Amino acid sequence: MVYNFRMRMSPDALRLSAAAHADSEGASDLPMGLLLGNSWKSSLGSMAKMRLKILSVFLLGSTLHAAALKKVLILDVVNIDKNTNYDYLVGSITDAFTAKLKENFAYSETPKEAWQKAAVAGDLPFEDESYTRTYAMSLGIRMRQDIAISGGFRVAVLNRQQVIKTTLFLIDVKNKKVIDVIEKNMPLTGDLFGKVDELAITLTEAAKKVLPGKDYYAKNETEFEVGHPTLRLVSEAYFLTLAGPAKFSESKSFITPSQSPQLYGAGLRAQSQLWRRLEWYVQGMFYSSFSSLQSEQSGTAIPQTMMAGSAAGGLGYIFPFSKRLSLTPWVGGGFFVGQTTLQFSNYVRHPTDSTGTKVASQSALFYGPTANAGLGLGIIVTDDVFLNLGAVSMAFFNGQGISATLGATISGSWRF
Repeated sequence: MVYNFRMRMSPDALRLSAAAHADSEGASDLPMGLLLGNSWKSSLGSMAKMRLKILSVFLLGSTLHAAALKKVLILDVVNIDKNTNYDYLVGSITDAFTAKLKENFAYSETPKEAWQKAAVAGDLPFEDESYTRTYAMSLGIRMRQDIAISGGFRVAVLNRQQVIKTTLFLIDVKNKKVIDVIEKNMPLTGDLFGKVDELAITLTEAAKKVLPGKDYYAKNETEFEVGHPTLRLVSEAYFLTLAGPAKFSESKSFITPSQSPQLYGAGLRAQSQLWRRLEWYVQGMFYSSFSSLQSEQSGTAIPQTMMAGSAAGGLGYIFPFSKRLSLTPWVGGGFFVGQTTLQFSNYVRHPTDSTGTKVASQSALFYGPTANAGLGLGIIVTDDVFLNLGAVSMAFFNGQGISATLGATISGSWRF
């Protein structure tokens, strides 16, 4: 992250005693310097407005993303009468139209084991009712599917002749409506399997209304979603100072986040596709630090605590290696605010303020706009669970120049 931090302490100047490791009381005092921040009220308001505008662009832009590869729930055709003489048609009809769909369209089919498990968990007995449109719609909504296909058959008499009366439902789960109802009477005599193929072809024609053809997908593959909308639990740890002061100066008027030897953060990150492989994200983080900051002049260990929070948004670009692995560099910006407290208990003589009063501790305020960057390795564990490992960096600017730190991040997430 790039921080433009100022630090604000009490209006009294502090004076630190000489080296912390000195044992005698005759050590001379060293001036610590004024730790006063500049006026920030006017700049804070303008910066906040600018960040809100940028964040709104990210959020509004998410509505422009290309259509995702649709998730299709295909339920087995049901032998409604449970006439064992025709059980073989369950597999024949289901396999016939599934093969036609795969031959003609690009989509993501939900595995049979997955929907059966979800049906049991949702108290939806698929042995009896899965041929109905209501069942397919309910299970599709539960599993967050885009399209569902269900149906069944029974023996009927038509013109004094037994036929297999078959009904299939093509359902748009996302919009909660039936796209088409395909009905076909297939005579038990003659070319029964030829009629099954005709049924599959009819369903395929209807599916053109909601599924992209394979040819179109091949020509426009990058327009389809490669990322997944996720809500992530994020943790970050910063531990390596790359540039800027790492020790506390008793004579300078600024303190920077690089002077927090160990900084830990946790929060939430929402991420989704913006355009092709480009994704947007927004996140909120809480940071803390419990460590010791070393004095540059005396080598004294100064116990330090910090509490802070940040809100940020940005962009990432996915480079997929396989269906389950990807690499995503990302950049962004936001705002950071926090407070750090320094304890002077390790000094032989406590510092004094401008009135000569001894001070045991002092607090300082951090605030400012941020810019961050990172590189994450994305791992798809299951269809709904994701893991991300990576490196994260932050650099910041203030009166002391440029500072930079490096850390690591790990996040777990689920699709929403």
